[in-house]
Amino acid sequence: MYRKLLALALAAGLLGPAAYGADSTPAWASDPSFLAWNNQLSKAFKANPNYHSPPINTNDQVQEFANWMYELYSKKLTPQQFKEQMAKEYPGYDKEVNFIISRLPAGKSSGN
Repeated sequence: MYRKLLALALAAGLLGPAAYGADSTPAWASDPSFLAWNNQLSKAFKANPNYHSPPINTNDQVQEFANWMYELYSKKLTPQQFKEQMAKEYPGYDKEVNFIISRLPAGKSSGN
């Protein structure tokens, strides 16, 4: 149950530095622009009845997904690389991945 709550917290934009120890706070947790985008994205998830969250069930999966999202947002991953990673780890969620990519801020989706 705890892991499901963590995944929901991330999807809802609620997962921040307090979820990690002081020594392991990820870079995304202190980036206000990423957190604001993630919050808007989570609202769009909730408003879209066709969006189905990938099965992110472990703490490691939550952290990995958050890191991928941050890398996508900060252009360390191209949308195509993000698609490939997600397809490998969570096959069958192409619509959801495209949904995420389509909501990148202007200038964040280059490199398709």
